[in-house]
Amino acid sequence: SYFKLSLKQKALVMGKDSLEYAKSLNNLGSFYTLQSNKEAETLLKEALSICEKKLGANHPSLVLIINNLIDFYSKTSNPSEAEKYKNRLKNISGK
Repeated sequence: SYFKLSLKQKALVMGKDSLEYAKSLNNLGSFYTLQSNKEAETLLKEALSICEKKLGANHPSLVLIINNLIDFYSKTSNPSEAEKYKNRLKNISGK
């Protein structure tokens, strides 16, 4: 698909460990979540891993990716995983 080709191109140009690549992974993962595509989980987790390495485990920029994971797990009837990430959000926001 066009989106996968674009993602591959971004990986070649920016590198698979770049924040720009992670942003693209998150965007595609969010799009796949809307389509109930199981591949969303892999993309979102990879985006989260890259950002954690670059920014730290509690950086506020992780909130968007974590929210997308919560959305994915809520839509795929996996409440325990959704709750895990909700707790993680609380740790980041301090609430």
